[in-house]
Amino acid sequence: MNLQVTIVQINIEGNNMTDWIDDIVTKEKQRQSNKLEKEKMTLYKDRMIKALFPAFWKALQKQINKDCLELKEKLPDSTKHHIQIEDSTDEKFTLTCEEAPPFHQISVQHNINGQRIEISGGHTTEHIDIDIVNDKTLIFTWEGRTYKTEQQISQALIKYCLGCKE
Repeated sequence: MNLQVTIVQINIEGNNMTDWIDDIVTKEKQRQSNKLEKEKMTLYKDRMIKALFPAFWKALQKQINKDCLELKEKLPDSTKHHIQIEDSTDEKFTLTCEEAPPFHQISVQHNINGQRIEISGGHTTEHIDIDIVNDKTLIFTWEGRTYKTEQQISQALIKYCLGCKE
């Protein structure tokens, strides 16, 4: 009995068989790292917004009160331009036009966990999104416009209450 054995040697250059697995592992590790980094950034922004927002809210209420008084002083005979800030708390306030309540009345309330300011009046509800830039600057987006100061938000809210959309 003759037994013949043939040995075939296959040479795979550069371990190509496992390179694709290593690529998948590398991509998955990168995806997980990016996801973790994004979650950390989201939590950081959330903490910063919660830390900065209370001072902004107080400044906004003060600015609205100031602007309403100035508008009333400059247009004393035009009650359709007289706005009052009412029910002012750490969480909400109401703007009411003296001439035609409740038709020109809006309720403004912050939803800090949702990172927005909610505005309701009549049959509509809108919101202003809150974000943070440069680790310490709050920015607000409402109907495609960006606001950076309480003066800008005050003006926009008063105009909205008066029916003067920008």
